[in-house]
Amino acid sequence: MDPTSHAEAALPRDDSLQPPMKEVLTFILPTRNRKQYVRRAVDSCLQCQSDNVSPFVIVIDGESDDGTFTDLQNAYRDDTRVLLLQNSKSAGFMNTCYEGVDLVKSKWVTFMYDDDVLSPYFIKMVSELIRSDDRFVMGYGAAFPAGEIYPFKPIDTFKRYRPEQLLLAYYGRNSELDFKGLPHSPICCVTTLDLLHEWVPYVKDFCSRNSIRSYFMLKRNIGPDLMIYLLSLLKHEGNISLCVSVVAQFSAHPTSMSVTYGNSDLAVGYWLAKIWGFEYLCKADRRHEAAVCGSALVFVGSKTLAARLIRFQTKWAGMILREIAGILFTSIRDQIVLRTLRESYVNIFEWIRTRSREVLPKP
Repeated sequence: MDPTSHAEAALPRDDSLQPPMKEVLTFILPTRNRKQYVRRAVDSCLQCQSDNVSPFVIVIDGESDDGTFTDLQNAYRDDTRVLLLQNSKSAGFMNTCYEGVDLVKSKWVTFMYDDDVLSPYFIKMVSELIRSDDRFVMGYGAAFPAGEIYPFKPIDTFKRYRPEQLLLAYYGRNSELDFKGLPHSPICCVTTLDLLHEWVPYVKDFCSRNSIRSYFMLKRNIGPDLMIYLLSLLKHEGNISLCVSVVAQFSAHPTSMSVTYGNSDLAVGYWLAKIWGFEYLCKADRRHEAAVCGSALVFVGSKTLAARLIRFQTKWAGMILREIAGILFTSIRDQIVLRTLRESYVNIFEWIRTRSREVLPKP
């Protein structure tokens, strides 16, 4: 990665430019050819400030050819809170994310996507994180047309949950939550730099094991973002604050990931990420949680495979079956297979019981 001259101008030149005793929250923002939206994304990060929190945005442009980078230079050249860098477009999204992690110097960090928007009240979530002396905080996100801004409400309610409650909610056990639409995008959370330094090798190792993981999670970028949540929940000690508000907008437009990839591919990528969480639990000998997650993975994987076959999407059918077989083999090896089968009935009941539950807090 080659910082240009304006990047040096974006860095603080001396300590006097950074107010003393402020916590810094760093946003890693990869971008390419999103001139229409990226400044809005940067500005929503920069508004995340208070008397004790200062934002810093690392924008990494992948050789945009639509004028994005020039526009960013003109807007933020003299803003010490923004670091502008260019990377080769051949690096790809995930490698750019890894490089962004290496550039972070602050304790607190998250990612930002170049077409999305943060709530103007996002700082409340960061303040709650610092106040409660936690290492992770999260809220909800809502899909909304890219040409509009979601009607964010002030953030005034947090609920405390055990990490395993939120973890199992990602595997379908969400009966203890008020809303079942937990996010996958990392823009709805704040975590630590230490955790992201662990996340990078976990993603690389897991995705190197077979072609389906490499394709969906690295080439299509579906799933590594969810692994940030799973790893944060798996590693966290003590209760976690969940913001009972929408804290970010997932912008929907013709070239957004959710539109171009479609629900089927998104389901596969996120399902694979959850397999990583299951394997982590097995290695940690957390048998009850592993059995719950394993049963959910077999159920969801079978349902996803059937849905793809009905649409004649047969390309990855064999690999999906192989992943399902791997979950069952691991359950047998770790002597949790009977517990896994028993939990399957509970998962089906939970799925039916919570289908009518609200997905998100209302605007």
